[in-house]
Amino acid sequence: MLPHTTPCTLEPNVLEVAASSTVLNAFTITNATALHWEAASYHITRIGGPKTELPQRRDMQHVMWQLRAGYKDACPGRPFVIANDASRVFVPSTWTIPDQENFAGFTIQREGQHVLRAADLSQKLDCCVLGGKSQTVTLP
Repeated sequence: MLPHTTPCTLEPNVLEVAASSTVLNAFTITNATALHWEAASYHITRIGGPKTELPQRRDMQHVMWQLRAGYKDACPGRPFVIANDASRVFVPSTWTIPDQENFAGFTIQREGQHVLRAADLSQKLDCCVLGGKSQTVTLP
C-alpha cells in the first residue's frame, strides 16, 4: 500500500486518498476476455525523412490529438490514441478524420475498422488518453 493511502471501509479494493494527495485509480478487471473496443486504424508516414526513419510513437499520438482538435465534430465519443507499431495508431471507430497529404510533416491515411480485444493485444502498448500524457502499459 502506498504511504499516502488508507483503506476505505465502504467497499473492498477501493482506496481513500487525502485531498492534497495524487489520486491513483486501480482496480481488478474481472472480465478481461470480454473487454473490447471498436477502433479505426490510421497509417502514419513521416514526409521527407529517410525511408528507414520511422515516426516515434509519441509523435504519431501528438499528430492524432492535433487532428482531433481540428476535427472535433468528427471525433465523438471517449477519446483514446493507441500507438500499435512504428506506423499505425488506433483511435475510436467513431472518429472520421479525413486523410491528410501533409499535416505537421506526416501523411495520415485511414486503413480500416477493427475490434481490439484485451486478450488479443500485444504485451505492451503505448497508450495516450485525453490529457495527452503517454505511458507504456503492460497487459497481464
